[in-house]
Amino acid sequence: MWWALATVTTVGYGDIYPVTDGGRLFTFVLLVASLGIVAAPAGIFASALLAVRNRERPSAAFDDEG
Repeated sequence: MWWALATVTTVGYGDIYPVTDGGRLFTFVLLVASLGIVAAPAGIFASALLAVRNRERPSAAFDDEG
């Protein structure tokens, strides 16, 4: 989520950012939309992959033999 937030709301190294009220409002709307489009589905996808992996090998997380 931090990557999505930093990528959408900054330019370059983060040294350029909106200073006007309109620019800040636009950035906030863009941030909320991008988090809904990028970050939330990425988390859902990652948890689904983890669930599938755990379903296939339930003892893999506690396997001491590697």
